Amino acid sequence: MKVVINDDFGGFRISVQAKKDMLEMGCEHLKKIDIDEFFGRHISSLDELDKYGDTPRKDLEYLEILYDWDKKILYEEGEGIRTCEHLIKLIETKGSKYCSGGNALLKIVNIPDDICWEIDDYDGLERIEECHRVFR
Repeated sequence: MKVVINDDFGGFRISVQAKKDMLEMGCEHLKKIDIDEFFGRHISSLDELDKYGDTPRKDLEYLEILYDWDKKILYEEGEGIRTCEHLIKLIETKGSKYCSGGNALLKIVNIPDDICWEIDDYDGLERIEECHRVFR
């Protein structure tokens, strides 16, 4: 089984262009979120200023979030994204640099199909560990 992890400090993040490609490929692992819900308030324009002088557009671009203003939705990494065939194919064909968002270095790790696994991370640098039992 192939699993995508972040192999650098900073955290797991997919680039906006890779997310666009994944949507075009039919990916269903990108979670749709209402823009107003994301910001916790009604957004009438992506260029409206908030009380700190920032705009929603600036925030979305800084966070490298793919959005569709016409539909008022944005796309974030959802459940199953780490084993998503579309993301894995993009990394294999276009490379990690193309698919990695800021401060990320996405990497494919091959693990046996029959194990229970989980992701462990230290400041965003991730590794895959086999699940184990803990008793107290």
